[in-house]
Amino acid sequence: MAITSAFTRPAPASASPALWDVPAFAAEQRRLTVGLLACARQRGLETIDSFDVLSRHAGNNGPRGLYVQWHMNAEGNRLIANMVAADLARPYIPPSR
Repeated sequence: MAITSAFTRPAPASASPALWDVPAFAAEQRRLTVGLLACARQRGLETIDSFDVLSRHAGNNGPRGLYVQWHMNAEGNRLIANMVAADLARPYIPPSR
């Protein structure tokens, strides 16, 4: 998973909507992504982890209801856009080196 994917999809592993269907796969993807996001933050890159927001989605089919085949639907895109907008609205202080 590329670092930039944290800006566009559920940060752990939501490269696939199947993530929400297979708990063992989800747990492994979450473990990998949490490590990747921590590494990015340690190097001063801003990240957004959308996993918790998407996993709490209570629409039809839970988080799976946020997809049309392999891509987010309008509701999924709205949730991600709101997360990004909220993050951009907060003051940014670059990390000191």
